[in-house]
Amino acid sequence: MIKKDIHRYKIKKSRLFISWLSGHTFFVVLNYRIANWLFRHHVKLLPDMIKFRTMKRYGCEIAPYAAIGGGFFLPHSVGVVIGHEVIAGDNLEVFQNVTIGSNRKEKNGRFMPIIGNNVSIGSGAVVVGPITIGDNVIIGANSYVDKDVPSNVVVAGSPAKVIRQL
Repeated sequence: MIKKDIHRYKIKKSRLFISWLSGHTFFVVLNYRIANWLFRHHVKLLPDMIKFRTMKRYGCEIAPYAAIGGGFFLPHSVGVVIGHEVIAGDNLEVFQNVTIGSNRKEKNGRFMPIIGNNVSIGSGAVVVGPITIGDNVIIGANSYVDKDVPSNVVVAGSPAKVIRQL
C-alpha cells in the first residue's frame, strides 16, 4: 500500500528525505501506515504514540485502527479527523478540516462509515454514522453526510443530497 501512496503523491524516491524535512503531508499517511501495521501485529501503545505525534506535528488525527486502502491522499492535512472504525477503499482523497466518524448512532454493530473506492471528500465536509458511501463519489465542501450515498454521484449540501450523476 505504501507504494500506491508514494505513486499517488508523485514523490521521487530521491526526494523522500527532503519531503520529510519540509513536512510534506505524505508523512501523515506514512505514519498512519506504520501505526496501522503495528496495531494489526498486536503491538500495544506504540500505534497511539505515533498517532499523537502526528497530531502534534501535522494537526491531523487518523486512528491507527481505521482500515484505509492504498492510494490514500491528503492534499492538506490540517484538521482532518478519521475515526477508529472507519473502513475506506483505495484512492481516498480527503481535503482539510474533514471529519469522518461517529454520530453515536448504531446500526448492525457499527458506528462509523464504510467508504468505497475512488472517493473525494471536499474541505470541511462531515461524514458520520454507520453509513455506506459508494464507489466513485465526490462529496462537496462543507457537506454533512449522514445517510447512505450510492456509487457514481456528486453530493453536496447540509444535509447532503445527490446533485449530479457521474
